[in-house]
Amino acid sequence: MFEQTAKMALALGLLALLFVAAAQNHWFARGGGALETIMAPRDRAMSAAPDPVSQSAATLASASRSRALPGVVELAPDGNAQYQTEMEIDGASIHALVDTGATYVVLSADDAHTLDIDPPSSDFTVKAHTANGTAMLAPVRLREVRVGEIEVHDVQALVAKPGQTTMSLLGMSFLKKLSSFQVADGRFVMKQ
Repeated sequence: MFEQTAKMALALGLLALLFVAAAQNHWFARGGGALETIMAPRDRAMSAAPDPVSQSAATLASASRSRALPGVVELAPDGNAQYQTEMEIDGASIHALVDTGATYVVLSADDAHTLDIDPPSSDFTVKAHTANGTAMLAPVRLREVRVGEIEVHDVQALVAKPGQTTMSLLGMSFLKKLSSFQVADGRFVMKQ
């Protein structure tokens, strides 16, 4: 009886966590034994303090799930059914849209500048056809890209010219180095 009650409480805690995350439009990644908020919308401040009941349920639920699935990052979709995350490159956090249709990791000019990557104009030799027209990009190599506890080395990337894109992309040059990635139960799941 106690075991059934505990399982029911854990399931309700997970549902509360998912509801709160969806309502606040947060993204979560598994790391260090607990779910960690890795992105909040940049254009909107949090309007309320975290609910301690939901936090307790989240800590209990994520601790058991993390032990079962090390090296896994799960992302919830945003309001447009897209997946966004923070990727860490050389110690700097870069906000990115997960794009399985992008052959490479793509850095906006601003994000590249944050990383001290400023290619000369002569390096913008790669032509890409986008929804907004043709873009010229500069090829670069990233020593290490980290998303949550997943770490990938020697990642090919492209840097966009200033004004061509405001959003960096987490593309296939990162994703193809994982053991797997998929959409499962509405979440984008990446495994080291």
